[in-house]
Amino acid sequence: MLNKIKKDNKGFTIIEVLIVLAIAGLILLVVFLAVPALQRNSRNTQLRNSVSSVAGGVNEFIANNNGKLPTGVTIADGTATISSSVAGTSSNTIKVPNNLVTADITFTPSLKCKGNGTEAGTPREYALTFKVETGGGNTTPQCIDG
Repeated sequence: MLNKIKKDNKGFTIIEVLIVLAIAGLILLVVFLAVPALQRNSRNTQLRNSVSSVAGGVNEFIANNNGKLPTGVTIADGTATISSSVAGTSSNTIKVPNNLVTADITFTPSLKCKGNGTEAGTPREYALTFKVETGGGNTTPQCIDG
């Protein structure tokens, strides 16, 4: 008679359920830690692309104005205006993302990039400096020259 009594083994044990919950928790933790870094990298890529577009606009300005450098770059409402106070030059405008502001990019004539900083250059050179986000809310300077 004792041999006929069988234990019903249907379902999961509490240990099996806890193991599955622990694995799911680890997966969620990894995802929540990765998302901010992915967003930051996306913003940095967008900023680098925008700076490259502005550099292209500056190069176009130089080509259209017989090699004269612009005196300023103004960014507002999704448009970068590259202009000069020198008589006989025409301004140039290009589209940039609406979230880009003038403070994000600094145009400086007669400088060239050295690493992530700048150094003195020739009167025909310029540097566009900007800052990209790093972990912990810090920023690091970047430079593109022409």
